Amino acid sequence: MFVEEDAKAILATSIPQRDVKDRLAWIGTSNGIYSAKSGYHFWFDRTVGTGNVQQHQGWSKIWKLNLHHKVRIFTWRICRNSIPVRTRLSSRGITLPLECPMCDKAPEDMLHLFFNCDFALECRNNVGLSYDMTGVIDVAGWLLDKIVELPSDEFGKLITVLLGVWFWRNNKVWNNKLVAASVAMAESCRSINNWREARKKLQVQKPSRAVNIDSRWTPPEAGALKVNVDVSIREGAESFGIGMVLRNHEGIFMAGKTLCLQAPSSVFEGEAIGVREALSWIADQHLEDRRVYVESDSQLTVRAIHNEDVNYLEVGVVVESCYQKLQQLEHVSLSFIRRNANRVAHELARYPCLAYCQVLFTSPPGNVVEAIMYDVLK
Repeated sequence: MFVEEDAKAILATSIPQRDVKDRLAWIGTSNGIYSAKSGYHFWFDRTVGTGNVQQHQGWSKIWKLNLHHKVRIFTWRICRNSIPVRTRLSSRGITLPLECPMCDKAPEDMLHLFFNCDFALECRNNVGLSYDMTGVIDVAGWLLDKIVELPSDEFGKLITVLLGVWFWRNNKVWNNKLVAASVAMAESCRSINNWREARKKLQVQKPSRAVNIDSRWTPPEAGALKVNVDVSIREGAESFGIGMVLRNHEGIFMAGKTLCLQAPSSVFEGEAIGVREALSWIADQHLEDRRVYVESDSQLTVRAIHNEDVNYLEVGVVVESCYQKLQQLEHVSLSFIRRNANRVAHELARYPCLAYCQVLFTSPPGNVVEAIMYDVLK
């Protein structure tokens, strides 16, 4: 009835284990709600990302240029051929003079304005740049090549010239003001240099945001308890592991649990299921009247549960369940921690366990002893 390829796709379809209504959802976001940004990334991943469309190296280098963000955007606009020169505006149905406002010698397109106009030539000569534009038709493609070919300092000088030409062209059009090329380039270069100097000072004053590789688990206050939870998901596996550990304010192992469930549709869903199972475990332990801190190293999951945002994906049902359980457990809170502070739960999630089974611990298994000692010994 079905061709082999379709039959395999049908058999590989994950059947939800929960009784939920069908609904339309967008797979390009973590909440199932479409956005223009996610639509672009969806297209990009399935075209450029797969090699169906060859991507020029210059595109990624644009955003790494050591230039002000507005200069990088200007560069991107030139490479996208989206600078509103007069010939381009005319092609969009706008009636206006086509002659270059700087020299009145030729129609204003990007090649003429930025390279062949007398003002542009004077600007480049003023900073010592010279390029043979003979045979060049596509300025956007030419500039993309130069991003890759030229040293960063020379390209920075080139784009400073182009930005200066565009700035003073607009000044001429809207304010009827024009200065000599030497003055125009002096102001453009001064603006770029001032930005670079300010950036250097900011980098010196700005505190480091590097991740502290020595981040460690911290015990709760006296009388309180802490539950850490993590999951172990292997690509292509039919099941995944969840590990959770309960410790007191002295870091003493009080209980642990690992279980193995059907593989989730995404890591996000797996992490959410892990939090849900941890909250259910707390309720089963009858710890409702004690202060309990639950920690997960999935920031996406923690944010989703706290934000109460609508989520149309299947994981939204799990997130909603976690939120409801948190509301019921008045003395329980959920927060995010770094992975390095969640080592015990991580090792428990990898503990061997049969599918759809669970293992309960009253004392720590051998594979987590070292991690527990690391957490409590300062």
